[in-house]
Amino acid sequence: MDKKFVRLSFVFAAVYFFSLNGLAAFPNLSLNFILKDQIKLSATQMSYFQALTLLAWVVKPLWGFISDSFPLGGLKRKPYLILTSAFAFLGWFGLAMAHTFSVLFLLTMISISYMAYAFQDVVTDGLMVDEGKRMNKTG
Repeated sequence: MDKKFVRLSFVFAAVYFFSLNGLAAFPNLSLNFILKDQIKLSATQMSYFQALTLLAWVVKPLWGFISDSFPLGGLKRKPYLILTSAFAFLGWFGLAMAHTFSVLFLLTMISISYMAYAFQDVVTDGLMVDEGKRMNKTG
């Protein structure tokens, strides 16, 4: 089996496992309790909060345009995967290190993480298409 295929399969699995489709969904329960019990947001306010954090997913075509049109260091995908992983880490690390929470702080940290996940998703999909073409697996 092609070593590049195995390596990329690991990358694809990791991105999806740690994205909002996987482990990143777990903190949502804690976040809901913080917003409801500590910050005392109403159900309507919590809905607005969640809608704002998910805007990064709405603009997914923008992330694809950026990664396809503006290569970093001559590469279209790898630098963006590294950068978005760093941003996702920083968002969650910032939350982990905080002792008190405000709506603005939570909104910023969660939005950074979700933006990174949405960007990673687009870049990973692009990598899959590129590799599928290379291996004649697309139709």
